[in-house]
Formats: sequence, C-alpha cells, structure tokens
Amino acid sequence: MSMPLHSSSRASSATREWLVVVAILFLVGGVAFASARQQSITTDEIVHIPAGVTYLQLHDARMNPEHPPLLKVFAALPLVVGGIRLDYSLPHWDRTKDALFGEEAFSKLGPASASWILAARVPMILVMLALGATIFWMARRLTDATGGFLALLVFATTPFFYAYGSLVHTDIGIALFSLVAVWTFASFWQDPDWPHTIRFAVCFSAALLTKFTAGLLLPTFFIVGVWLSLRHRRGILLRVLRFSMATVIAALIVYAFYFCLFWTTDTADILDYRFEHSVAPIPAMHKLAEFLAKHQSLKHLLSPPIIYLLGVGHTLHALPRTTYLLGTTYLHGTALYFPALFAYKMPLGYLLLVALLVILSALSFMRKRDYADDVLTSGPDHLRALLALFFVYTAASLASPLNIGIRHFSVPIATLTVLLAMLVPLARNLSWPAIRRGAVAVAVVALLSSSVATVAAYPNFIPYFNSLVGKHPKFDVAIDSNLDWGQGLGSLEQFHKQHPATSLAFDLKGSVPAVYLPEGIPFNCEHGAPAGVDWAAIGASRFVNQPESGQSTMPPPQQCRDFFSHPYQVTAGGAVYIFHLGRQEAQK
Repeated sequence: MSMPLHSSSRASSATREWLVVVAILFLVGGVAFASARQQSITTDEIVHIPAGVTYLQLHDARMNPEHPPLLKVFAALPLVVGGIRLDYSLPHWDRTKDALFGEEAFSKLGPASASWILAARVPMILVMLALGATIFWMARRLTDATGGFLALLVFATTPFFYAYGSLVHTDIGIALFSLVAVWTFASFWQDPDWPHTIRFAVCFSAALLTKFTAGLLLPTFFIVGVWLSLRHRRGILLRVLRFSMATVIAALIVYAFYFCLFWTTDTADILDYRFEHSVAPIPAMHKLAEFLAKHQSLKHLLSPPIIYLLGVGHTLHALPRTTYLLGTTYLHGTALYFPALFAYKMPLGYLLLVALLVILSALSFMRKRDYADDVLTSGPDHLRALLALFFVYTAASLASPLNIGIRHFSVPIATLTVLLAMLVPLARNLSWPAIRRGAVAVAVVALLSSSVATVAAYPNFIPYFNSLVGKHPKFDVAIDSNLDWGQGLGSLEQFHKQHPATSLAFDLKGSVPAVYLPEGIPFNCEHGAPAGVDWAAIGASRFVNQPESGQSTMPPPQQCRDFFSHPYQVTAGGAVYIFHLGRQEAQK
C-alpha cells in the first residue's frame, strides 16, 4: 500500500527541518568547544569535576553535597573511562574540603589536567545542544517551523548559552530538565494515561537529580494543574491520583540513583563530620549518626534520603551571601540583581525581541480575544505551563538572597527563549500590514545584532556585557561568575607565551594556576606591586571588596586599584587586567 502523497511530503519537510536544526546545532557545538579549549578551569568546575570522579570511582558522597550528582557524573564519565586517577591520599580528601581537594588533585596532575578538564566539558556541551534542540522542538510545537527556527536562532546567537553551556556546572542542565518536566506535565494533564505519567516522572526525576532548585517545580505543577483544570474539569481526581503516582515514581528513581551511586558511603560518618564542623550544628544529626552506627542493616536503606536532605540543608544554609551590583555591596542580595544583569548581559537584539513580544502580546490582548487560542497552531496548555514556569522561577530569583551570577537565572532565560517563538503567530495575527512588516524587520535586525555580538564576544563569553555598560569597566557592574570566574588563566597563559623572557605575577582567584601558569608568581594585589617582576595580572573581581555576610560594607581595596597608575591592557574579555611594571617593558 503506497503512502499518501501529502504524508510523504510532510515527512520530507520534517526531515529537511531537522537537518537544518542539526547543522545549526553542529555549528553551535563547534563554537562552544573552541571556546571551552581557551578557558581555564572555573571555580565550580574545581569542585564538580573531581566530585563526579570520586562518585564513580569510590561511590563516596562526601564531596559537594550541595548539588545533586547527575551532571557531575555525566561530566566525569569520559575521565573515568579514560583512566584518570585522583590522589586520595591528599590531606583535604579526609578533611572533606571539596574545593581544596580539587585544587590539590589538579595541581598534582599539572598541565596534563587541561586535557582532562576539556574532556569533562564535552558532555556539558551535549547538554547545551540538547537544550537547543528542546527549545526548537517546543517552539515549533507551540507555533510552526518559522517560530521554531526563530527560537533556535535566538539560542544560537545569545552569548549566555555559550558562556555557561560549555562548563561543568548545573545551571544549563536544570534549564533543560525544568523545561521538559513542565512540558511533559502539561501533556500528562491533557491525557493522564500511563505512558504520559511515566514520561513525566522520568523528566521530573532528572530535574531533581540535577539541582535542588528543582523543588520549585512543585509549586509550578500546582499552578499549572489549577490553571489547566479550568479547561479540563472532568477527571481531576484521576489526574491528581496519577500525579501522586508520578511523584512517587520520580522519588524512587532518585532513591535508586543515590542508592547505587553511593553504595560505599558511610552516612553516619558524614553526619558526624557535618555536625562537628557546622556553624549551627543540629543535635538530631548526631543522634541519627549514632542510630545508623548501631543499625548497619538500615544504613544503606536510609542513606539516599539522608544524603539528599543533607544537600538540601547545605544549600539552604549557604543561601545568604553578599552581592555586588552597580558599585554597591548588598549583604543579603537585592531584587534588582537579575533584572539589572539581564539588561546588561543579554544582547541588545535579545532585549529588542523581548520588548517586541511584550508589545505584540499587549496588542493581541487589547483586541479582547483569547490570546492563547488566537495565535497558537496547537492547544494552549503547554503555553500556560511555560508561562507558569517562567513566573515561578523569576519570582524565586527576585526573592532569593543568593545573587552571585546570571547563570542562576537560566530557567527563565531558556523559557523566555522558547516563548519568543510566539512573535511569529502574533505578527501574523496583526490586522495592519505595515506594522506586520515592521515587526518582521525588527526581528531580523535583532537576530543580526545578536549574531554580531556573539561573534565579537568569542571566545570570552562569560565576561560579555552589551553596549549599555558604556565606557565603565565591567567590574563596576557585576563580578563573580558574570565576569571573572577563574577562566582568565587561559588568556594569561597565551600572554605569557608571547612574553617568555619576562616575569609575570598574578592575582586571579577561582582557578588552578599549576595547570596553566606553573611559572607564574602568585601575589596579593592588596599588598601592592610585587618587587622584581615585569608584569602583574589581576582578576577583575579583585578590584571589588565583598565582605562576608554579617560584616559592614567596605569600599573597594585601594591597594588593588592603585595598579591603575601603571600602563595596562585588558584581556580575557575584561576579566583580567595586565599591568606593565617593568620600565623597559613599559616603554616598548
């Protein structure tokens, strides 16, 4: 029996679409990989990569409990398969100091660590590409192929995704799994059969195993469930029952993952250590440790929930941190943080598309027609689910006292990128041809502008700021993982190769100098210029003083800013300043 002509045509069209998608993602992956090769190991990677290796080699959960293990294990797979072996006799392994152990381990491996670090980043690039494919697929399902490609091109021309998509951490992963979790929830709510229930449970468990902020999905599901119940009023009890079952299945998947991965972990010992070294120890931790020590048969059974809850508690305990934004230090964060960074660190083209989406949505709303039903090619349930995800995570980000990087805004950014596909049906729905043509022209200009910004930022995507920053140094706006996250040693290594006959001192925090700059001379810029060196490199974050929580705010340390009396150049996209101290070298 021959296939109908129109079915064959649709299949051929879908194949061509995905070939184009694969080509775009292949280019994105190539750029991300090339950028990753030039970035030194960052602050979080010093912890996450060794932690993942220890999970696979020793099945020990002592390192980095404040993040679930899934992506750390994924990043560590090529290292373990490749035969890496960390030195577990190092002192900070027994002392459970994860960052110090990571630095010790990579320092002992020396420059050879660079290839291992790059290998660990490859799985993260795959996660980033999976996010890009998901953005296209969801955008296409909401609208059509044009909307899908618009969203994909926005993804491909936004430095944010390149900056954090090629590094070993959890923020791009939680964006991916949050999107698929809320999407599969909407599909499940439409049709609560067992296949939809299982798919939703698996996606939810992946989010729970990626980052503890996945807990925000629960209020998201509640809002989406109530919202969609206004459309699907029949069978609500069945949906609630199946949702409960899906949640139990997701919890069992998480339990099984922890149970198998951390089989040899001495949970009682971890509880005792955390109790003894906690600033505010909880007596119940010590009592639970004693109970587990006496009941060895229960230790392994109770270990997964204990380890998971220890991670949640550690994360909540570490939330309040000092925040630096636009020249002001906040001791407990500020609601202005993410809006301000979004305005400064997203390309102007991206901001223009967001403004256009708001305007066209308002025009559609003023026509007093059902916005979702009016513009979508499919049902509006998934749009409502994405809107709920965006607003829940945005509200949580604004209320959070943890303001140390725009990377923590990854879920709203990824969701908004999908929602930008709505520009296509909204523009088509306009009754005024001139305005419709103008909207198309604005979208094209915005994409071209973002493309230029991305090309100009390469390979230094982490310190990317748009032109709104003006002539001000970037560290006057924000620091930490927004600017100087330790990745600058890669550029400094290249600089040192270009000046082999001169001496170089450096003050860069958050990386491992022994891997990239073993001949460099470490110094503290707050103590003034080192004697007898030709060049002094200082990380941009060192020009800003951030007191610990509970201390009074202090002005930037003048000792570091005194270096600006010397001739200098800026490298690593503004993350590193190199000062000419030697007279002879400065005259050249």
